[in-house]
Amino acid sequence: MTFRTASTAATVRLAAAGVAVAAVLTGCSFTNPATIATPYPASDGTASTIEDPATGGVVRLRNFLLVTSEAGAAGVVAGAIANEGTEPVTVSLSVQDATGAAVGQPVDVEVTPGTLAQVGTGGTALTLPTVPTGPGTNLRIKASTGAGSTTFALPVLAANGPYATLTPTAKPAG
Repeated sequence: MTFRTASTAATVRLAAAGVAVAAVLTGCSFTNPATIATPYPASDGTASTIEDPATGGVVRLRNFLLVTSEAGAAGVVAGAIANEGTEPVTVSLSVQDATGAAVGQPVDVEVTPGTLAQVGTGGTALTLPTVPTGPGTNLRIKASTGAGSTTFALPVLAANGPYATLTPTAKPAG
């Protein structure tokens, strides 16, 4: 009978230790929300949204950035536009400096329903002949549709690493 009591006590202690270890290991996920539950820009670019209250359509602007070699040089805007509505939409894009003045010429991007349109490589070109600031700064980009507009930060990045081929005069590697 004594042997059985010692075995039961050891089992209870082992189970309690297991519960304590599980509580400690899951504590972070209990007190902090999962990263994937909160949308965030997973690239160096920035994002914004335009909603059309009349139709319920949503235009999502994702991963927008500007690549240049230095202040005063040419630059290229890259990003993507998703049309989650049921009607085609024209998105007008214009780059602005800190005062809100236009930098370069605006472009229009046609986006059919349920599709993603690229801006930059492989899509609609938005090239600036002269970027007023250098890498490490921000300009602004304004996106407009018939339903409204949004203006958000446009990070200016150096033409290095993955962005080396995004400059207006870049030649494809190979």
